[in-house]
Order: sequence, then C-alpha cells, then structure tokens
Amino acid sequence: MNDPAYDERMRQEWNARAQKSFMQYTSGTQTENEKDYMESARRDAGTILKYLGDADTKTWKAIDLGCGPGRIIQVLAPRFAEVHGVDVSDEMLRLGRERMKEHPNVQLHRVEGTSLKEFPDNHFQVMWSYSVLYHMPRSVYYAYLKELGRVMAPGGLLIYQLAQLYSIRRWLNAIFRAEYSDGDTNKRRFYTPGHLRSLAAENGFEVLAIEPGPGHDLWCHWRKKK
Repeated sequence: MNDPAYDERMRQEWNARAQKSFMQYTSGTQTENEKDYMESARRDAGTILKYLGDADTKTWKAIDLGCGPGRIIQVLAPRFAEVHGVDVSDEMLRLGRERMKEHPNVQLHRVEGTSLKEFPDNHFQVMWSYSVLYHMPRSVYYAYLKELGRVMAPGGLLIYQLAQLYSIRRWLNAIFRAEYSDGDTNKRRFYTPGHLRSLAAENGFEVLAIEPGPGHDLWCHWRKKK
C-alpha cells in the first residue's frame, strides 16, 4: 500500500494521541503514572524474552516496529548491541528520544509508508512489535511483512502481538478479512491462525508459535528461513 494521504493522516492522528496521552495510547494503562507505564513495559518485554529463551543476544541488532516513545525498548535495550525503533509519529519519536538518553545503542527513525529503506537486507536478528500491526489496514500489514522478510537475517525472529479471536464478531472480521471504510487509524483487524501461517510462508518465515498471551493478546513467534 502506498497512499501518501493515508500516511499523513496516520501521522497527524498519532501525533495528536501522543500529545493527549502517550501512556494510554501505547500501553493500555488507564493512568498517567510512570510506575504503571513501566510495569506494562516489563510485562510485555517479559513475553518477548520468553520467546528469546536462552539466546545470547549481546551482538544482535533489534528493531521495534511501531516503537512509539520506546516503552519496550527501555526494558530490552541493555540486552542488544543495537536497537532501532521505527514509528510514523514525530511526536512519539520526540518523546522517545527524551526517554532514550541513557541508552546510546538506541536509534529512533520516522518511517515513510511501509518502507524500511534505512536498513540493508538481512540486517536484524529480532523484531518485536506490540499493539501496532493489527491497527493497520490489512494491505499495510502485508507490506510490512514483505519488508521484514527483506531486513531480517536468516534465522531472525519476529515476535509480535495481535488480538485473540474470542468473539463471533472477531471471527467474522478475520474470516471475511473485513476492512474499514472510514479511514480510522486506531481500529483493530483480526486474523485466523490459518491466514497467519499463510502470510508467514509467503514472506519466507516459519511459524514457531501462534498462541494466546496475557489478557486478550495473541502472540506470533516466527523465524526467517535459512
């Protein structure tokens, strides 16, 4: 998907959300309390660490897709040689740079469309993403998977969150691959396990897990084929 008008709308709306309450919009917490915010970061980083297992990540390059102000990066940055956060929102990135001052191995980048052109092929050993990809139009999500297939190193891991199918409405949305006509940039899309497995295969990944996580999260753990 290459729609400059939609990209600009997404940028403006997420800038506004960042100014209104970056904590609520990037963590689901209902407070403006730093302690609660970082507790949510440690919870979600803990799920990512579970999938990393006992891997020695000290020399790895990592990318956080839709990093916002760097909520999860703050927790995980010490474990990696480099961490790159990408986001559409200038305001989220401004907040993130303030919060990342103690982490010299972190760089934050503004994305244009679905391109990760800043990065060469086979560059990253791990990508994580939380509360991002299911908010995107399906065509944008598919385009990011294609681009991740390019920038991930062979054997590189994708660890990202979608939403569980716990209601008939969600199942119907997933089965019929429903899309929204109002251009809302914060609505959720849902995916069946079968569809996710097909998307993994189409983009050069093998599925290690698609499984429920805390709350209503659905976690995908994929590995780029060698």
